[in-house]
Amino acid sequence: VAFSEEGEVFKVRAAQTGHGQNGEFVARLHYINIDGDDKEFTWTGWKECASNPVYPQGGTWIFDRAGWCPGMATDVQEFDITEYVEAGGTAEIDYGINAVADMSAADYRPSVQLVTYGVPNFERDVAILEVQRPSDRVEYSRDNPICKNPIVVIQNTGSETLESVEFLYQVEGGGKATYTWEGDLDFLETEEVVLPVDDPYFFHGEGETGSFFVTVSNPNGGEDAYCKNNTYKSTFTRSDVYDQNLILNFKTNNFEQENSYTITDHTGEVVLERAQGSLGDNTTYNDEIELVGDGCYSLEFLDSGGSGLYFWVYTPQYSSVNQGSGYLRILSGDESTVLHSVNSDFGNYIRHDFAKYSSPPAEVEALDSLFTINATCIVVDTIVTPIDTMPSDTMMVDTMEVDTMNMDTMNMDTMNMDTMNMDTMTAIQTLPYRLFRTYPNPTEGKFVVELHGYEQRHLSLEVFNALGQKVYEEHFYNETQKMQRMIDLQDRRTGLYYLRLYDGEKVKIREILKE
Repeated sequence: VAFSEEGEVFKVRAAQTGHGQNGEFVARLHYINIDGDDKEFTWTGWKECASNPVYPQGGTWIFDRAGWCPGMATDVQEFDITEYVEAGGTAEIDYGINAVADMSAADYRPSVQLVTYGVPNFERDVAILEVQRPSDRVEYSRDNPICKNPIVVIQNTGSETLESVEFLYQVEGGGKATYTWEGDLDFLETEEVVLPVDDPYFFHGEGETGSFFVTVSNPNGGEDAYCKNNTYKSTFTRSDVYDQNLILNFKTNNFEQENSYTITDHTGEVVLERAQGSLGDNTTYNDEIELVGDGCYSLEFLDSGGSGLYFWVYTPQYSSVNQGSGYLRILSGDESTVLHSVNSDFGNYIRHDFAKYSSPPAEVEALDSLFTINATCIVVDTIVTPIDTMPSDTMMVDTMEVDTMNMDTMNMDTMNMDTMNMDTMTAIQTLPYRLFRTYPNPTEGKFVVELHGYEQRHLSLEVFNALGQKVYEEHFYNETQKMQRMIDLQDRRTGLYYLRLYDGEKVKIREILKE
């Protein structure tokens, strides 16, 4: 492999999945070796599946596998090889699996990439990569909905080691909270940050859904050099709200020794619990949950065997192991109504947040100006919709500008784009749909962006290459119902590009292939 002379940091990213009787369910040691001799990096390609957010499923979904689980993303390993190679030089990089006795029925499918980073664009810059909770994203559904302690992931995208950063966060319509994180993150390192919530009404609000905003500032006590990765918005489903004491109604199965539960209030104090080993087999419990104070309550019900209160494999029809079956429900205090019911085939654990709000604030607090003053700096948590026509309330993928690595010495295009208005109507009426499409795609360089239903809006069009570098941008006010824009990438390299549209509310992405 030849290494770029302009490279400053070199990393290998590796993902693999094992299949077949001796590949899917057998843990083996994988390695990366550079120029022979000792293996520099080793890891066990094994993934725990009983916490899969996509549950219940058919099949053997709870069983751990070689690097993958049904419905989950494959694990990706990342190794910094900078100290073992030289910019402008070459090296032999070998991926392999340690020799084992029987590989006859094993099928491994690896994907290994070399990633080269140039000089960081900024000395002091911190990014919010994602909000894990509160969130409606499927991969975090086991820990949502929630009503306490948001979790966000930050990344140091500056050359200076990140040692502190300030957080401001707020649920739209609720009060604000602040937190100062301290730690030690080098360039491109990440960390999950749990944000404390002291206000019992922090997540209180009207309607079934809400919006959570968080922003970071003052990295290492100084100014952040790049604003467009500092602020993040996630949408979420609100947790259940109860105005009475409750009954936790559950029945154990034959493996009662695997089960335990705790219920904590918004301060983290334990309200009710049953420890592992304290339960009887095939026994029904009705434990009263006394909601003494307002705020959030969290139920965590654990199964150390990873098979929930029921799993079809562990029944007499399919196995000599008979787990039996149980159930878990929340009832009203008089036991007349089932308020919440859990599917017994849940694997490792269940988390269920609920709240009591007897005296919520009378006035709704306005959203902090940091979340409204510059909407173009807000990254919106979104969901992929792989079609051009969509309703206006559809959200798109978790998208953010990655403008931290200077890999390309070419200057940004400053071409003048022709605008072709397709709508000659004098009076503007709102279209009942929105369209965002491009053609031709693939393209030899020039392509058309066509928009319907984006009238009377400030629009932003940006194009990024596969390294995350911005190669084109344009900002304009659109007055017409239907319009076209021509973008020219003829002087750019062949490969995959990403077109980003921002209309002041949502971010949408289209892939562009230049041949």
